[in-house]
Amino acid sequence: MKRFRLLALLAVMTLVLSACATQQATPTAAPTPTPNPEATPMGQVAQPPTPVSTPTPVPTPTMPVVTGEFVLAFAPNRIAVIDPKEARVVKDIPTNQTEAEYVEARFDSKERLLFVVDRANAQILVIDTEKLEAVKTIDVGQRPVHIYNPFKKDEIWVHADGEGVFYIIDSKTLEVTAKIAKPFSNPGHGKLLYHKDLGTKAYVTDVNNTTITVIDLEQKSVIKTFELCEGKPGTHYAVYSTVTKRAYFECSGIGKIAIVDPTTDTVLGYLEGRGATRLLDQEKLLLIVRKRDNMLSVYDLSQQQETLKGTIPIEGGPDKIYVVKQDGKLLGFVTTTLTPDVVVVDLDAMKVVKRVAAGDIERPEGARHLHRSGDLGHDFFYTPASGDGVVAIIDVKRQTLHAAVPVAKGVRTVVAKHDH
Repeated sequence: MKRFRLLALLAVMTLVLSACATQQATPTAAPTPTPNPEATPMGQVAQPPTPVSTPTPVPTPTMPVVTGEFVLAFAPNRIAVIDPKEARVVKDIPTNQTEAEYVEARFDSKERLLFVVDRANAQILVIDTEKLEAVKTIDVGQRPVHIYNPFKKDEIWVHADGEGVFYIIDSKTLEVTAKIAKPFSNPGHGKLLYHKDLGTKAYVTDVNNTTITVIDLEQKSVIKTFELCEGKPGTHYAVYSTVTKRAYFECSGIGKIAIVDPTTDTVLGYLEGRGATRLLDQEKLLLIVRKRDNMLSVYDLSQQQETLKGTIPIEGGPDKIYVVKQDGKLLGFVTTTLTPDVVVVDLDAMKVVKRVAAGDIERPEGARHLHRSGDLGHDFFYTPASGDGVVAIIDVKRQTLHAAVPVAKGVRTVVAKHDH
């Protein structure tokens, strides 16, 4: 009997060992890789994504979504986080807002909180760029557009075009703490010009009026106004040069740039052309992107006066220029509004280097103004193509399209951030 029990036990053990050996000898088949729908081959523009009312969000991962630089892309119903090297959306940031119109954004002094202007809903959306989540929405006046963080302090200034009022937000408490109204009966769209050379004095433009409003940034009050633009409405872009110690104001009504002495607030003269102005103090250059004239004017300021260095023809309704030093060359990436590309210009040789396909923007019927934004990162230039619903990623060194990442129809604002 004992011998029978021993044999039975040995038989059972043999069966168990045999089953284990069979399991180890049979490998598990590797899962079939899933194609990446967000990535686009080098040098190709992605086809626009199929329009959907609510894009499917990317699930929130438990590990960090991206290391190094990332990009936030803002569409009416989607805020996407893009890994530029992998050329794909790695996360969505949900909000309670729908049909938003995100037109501009500004970091706080610590470059953690991002304040995003939602013009359609007259609100500022606050995003924590470390946690990659929406923190709060702040109500402001009608039609907000431009947003500032003067001297990188704890204040965010938002201009509400519908009221001609600056809403000042405490970036710590996230509350509106003050308002400054322009002294006009018909205020309109405007910008803020400030500089450390000017102290607490700042200038506010207004496209509906012929005057500049001078304000005190600390006292949050209007100091005075003064006339320019030869009596025709349309003060808009404004910059200050540390080289000439002068301020430059666009007079869109007369198609010129006013030169102003900020110590006396008197007009010293005018430069030909209207459009977005950009100052490169280190290179001692003043740039004017002349959209209506399809050209870029470059002024040399090295002799403490404005000398025209030359003009660069740029077809396609040039809108904004983003400048970078690359291999000893001063290059400008110019966004366009009438063609589906970005124009790269050499500001030393004063010529167009190439045009890089970047997708197309929306052009609503009857729109008075068309714009296309962008942002420069470490290795890439980013620009949204609202019509195609993609974000174009352009390799700065090669000046070629790295990828076009599908986001959603209407994407119009991008912000690059390096995760330190």
